[in-house]
Amino acid sequence: MEKILLFIKHKLPFIWQFFDRGNGLIFQLFFGKKLEKIIEKILPSNELNQYTFRSVLPSDLEALSNMLQAQSPAQVQYFRPHGFSVKNLKKQLDNPAFLMMAAFDTNGQIVAYFFLRFFVNGKVFLGRIVDQNHQRKGIGSAMNGILYHIAKAMSFRLFTTISQHNTAIQSLHARHSQMVVHKNLGNGYQLVEILL
Repeated sequence: MEKILLFIKHKLPFIWQFFDRGNGLIFQLFFGKKLEKIIEKILPSNELNQYTFRSVLPSDLEALSNMLQAQSPAQVQYFRPHGFSVKNLKKQLDNPAFLMMAAFDTNGQIVAYFFLRFFVNGKVFLGRIVDQNHQRKGIGSAMNGILYHIAKAMSFRLFTTISQHNTAIQSLHARHSQMVVHKNLGNGYQLVEILL
């Protein structure tokens, strides 16, 4: 099923948009209120030294776009979940099944971005990136903890796609959870479930 969805997403984007919009509407209907309550409880209680974590707001989109586009090609080599323009980010923000969050420093600057993409079949996919100037400060581990906590509280199975060449992300997830490789997706990517 995942191979079919990936094929549709990358080769038939007009069909993917229809599917994604329907998924978002159904998710909002059945799970929207529960997610809101979980976010209200989990996000404010997570801080890391000088960093705070919260949901992305419409007023954050330009700063988020700038941060993502400022990353080196090596930094985003394995991170292409959607476009980085304000228009693309707004499209994700408007999707009720796509939870966008960010880490902010004491100046209010976005230093990391992370998300959960929920599907009504009980699966959720995560993504995350830390600004190249703020790495190795525990932000990635803190974001993973938030992602895992929200997925578990929602009772969704947590998945991600990881390149076999991206050893840094593999080891980060392995430190905090047990991972099961479900299948190879081609191009060196694996579908991985993070057991909560």
